[in-house]
Amino acid sequence: MWINVIVPIGGGGLIAGIATAIKSINPTIKIIGVQSQNVHGMAASYYAGEITNHRTCTTLADGCDVARPGSLTFEIVRELVDDIVLVTEDEIRDSMIALIQRNKVVTEGAGALASAALLSGKLDHYIQGRKTVSIISGGQYRPVACFRNYRIRWRLINSSLVYFRQLLDARLPVIQK
Repeated sequence: MWINVIVPIGGGGLIAGIATAIKSINPTIKIIGVQSQNVHGMAASYYAGEITNHRTCTTLADGCDVARPGSLTFEIVRELVDDIVLVTEDEIRDSMIALIQRNKVVTEGAGALASAALLSGKLDHYIQGRKTVSIISGGQYRPVACFRNYRIRWRLINSSLVYFRQLLDARLPVIQK
């Protein structure tokens, strides 16, 4: 059985723990990390082969806003993680919206990183014919603080209102006089 595990990355503790546990049981399972394009210290370090910083600006995935990974987690990630992909802020936002609308799951931006990578198609070459697990983590959803960019905030609110209106229309009987 071929399996992928897609994990959001901040400082690397979650993916290091998951990779250590899973690879000790079955080393053929692919562990793929996901970070925001805006803040991806672990990805930059992973591809440079040494610890480095990377932050261009803030991110919706503020729970994973770590510009420089720690040395312990970096060594584990470098050894056990198969790949790290980057997602845009729009892809994170779209993932948060999709999780709300399709799965009734409200998550912070960091929790939506793995599904953002899947929905964007950036992992299509990994998921063909493989079972895939997407980690959705984080419970610090703060709509106002999270969406500093008004355009992004408006898109999320607007799409959520459309969804909730559809939900109400479907569940509330229309009374005609």
